[in-house]
Amino acid sequence: MKRIAYLIVLLVAAKALAQGATPIEKRVPFVFLNQYFSYNMLDANRIIISEKTINFGIISIDQNKKIAEIDMSQLSQLKLLPAQIVIKAADASVVAKKVLTSTEVASKKFSLPTKAASVCITAENTFTTLSVCKSLTADLHRTIGVVIDGQKVENKSFVILKEAAKPIAFEANLSPENSVHLTTRKRVFYPKVVKKEVSKPVLAVSFVDTGLTAKEGSWSDEINIEQSSIQIPKDSILTLKQDLFFTNSDILNIGVNYAAGDIPVKPEPKSKPVYKKPEVYIDPNFQYIFEPFTVFAGYKGSASTIDASLASDLGKGVRFTYVKKLDKESSLVARLFAYQLNISSDVNLTTINNSSQLLYGATLGWRHMLTTSVGVTPQVELQQDIFFNNLIGSSQIDIVSGLNKQVSVNPFWIFYSNGLSQASLDLGLTYITSTSASGLSVKSGYKYKFGATYQYRFPQGALILNVESGSRKQDFEDITYSESFLIMSAGYSFYFQ
Repeated sequence: MKRIAYLIVLLVAAKALAQGATPIEKRVPFVFLNQYFSYNMLDANRIIISEKTINFGIISIDQNKKIAEIDMSQLSQLKLLPAQIVIKAADASVVAKKVLTSTEVASKKFSLPTKAASVCITAENTFTTLSVCKSLTADLHRTIGVVIDGQKVENKSFVILKEAAKPIAFEANLSPENSVHLTTRKRVFYPKVVKKEVSKPVLAVSFVDTGLTAKEGSWSDEINIEQSSIQIPKDSILTLKQDLFFTNSDILNIGVNYAAGDIPVKPEPKSKPVYKKPEVYIDPNFQYIFEPFTVFAGYKGSASTIDASLASDLGKGVRFTYVKKLDKESSLVARLFAYQLNISSDVNLTTINNSSQLLYGATLGWRHMLTTSVGVTPQVELQQDIFFNNLIGSSQIDIVSGLNKQVSVNPFWIFYSNGLSQASLDLGLTYITSTSASGLSVKSGYKYKFGATYQYRFPQGALILNVESGSRKQDFEDITYSESFLIMSAGYSFYFQ
């Protein structure tokens, strides 16, 4: 019995020693050879590129109706979506582009511009760009056949990729109308993990592509020791093949346990800080707006025997606006403003009396939205304005002020709005009633203005930039009188619910 037990122990030990003597490779048992794709130009309407058969029935052109029809189902089968339809002129300049994504319909039709000379379907990814083009008219000077990097080659063969940094240019002219253009580059990838059990013919290999990030470029494959090539994935447009050669002729009887160190790959894109749009009160119940502004004004008075032109220095002022929301479309708008002006003359000998003027005004209006982007603000206004008095020759001008009572209509158009930013244009048309100014009898007149406003909104308010320009026409006694003005402001609107 003891002898039997002893023999069993010897057999187990011998087996263990035998297994321990089996070589376990710590290196990759194969090397890479050529990397390539195949092609076969079948006829004037069909070509095979890397096992994909491209049929030019994918593009149909109606010359009479100037319509191009794209076979979306074939695009989907060829895995060429998303793609672009690119319409080119005779000089190869791009006339129009449209994105093709949907596979819900079997085909899509596109109108062709007058300048259209060819229609191309272009698909593109990190490695490959493929364009399938059909000309509207036959190019009789086109050489039929395949050209690679400017060199004419056979109509059926393989394209071996040599450099990762330099793409190859493949062009196949199937007929005077049909052509295919392809650019691609050699893929650089490495085995990251290789495992194989002794006497098993299959290797489990994990690869990583250095042209992609570690996450995007990793894939696993099983390679039989009888294989001479593998397919390279991660390119839906073009499938490349990679030849390989096993360096150990006794590969079946060895095991492999290989793990690479760090392989340099494309770095992961840095995560951009996530900007969370603040909650914006698009329609606050109340707004209080404070706006400092600058103003420049020019004045002109003409009589039968004399003309006078004056201008102000850059004046400074401030305005306060109160806005109360009435309903979804309407708001009440009240405004107070005041500004200081200093008047001067271009003529050195002219005396300006009361050249410094403090002017003020108030408005009350109703802002109403007619559509989502167009509205109008009718309002009544009181505004102190400047007039000339005692035009004595051209040597002395008295500046006087009077209170104008006005009624205006102010249409506006919000031409841009994205929730945070808003830009608008406005027009002001004002009727001015007759008034008096230091004994002068001033006739009724009119005023018009053009303006532009930009707002950038915050959770509790908005930054406001505004510019407006206009003119006032208001005669008095025997004087024809006008004013031109330019106002620029920057302020802040405080929102309240």
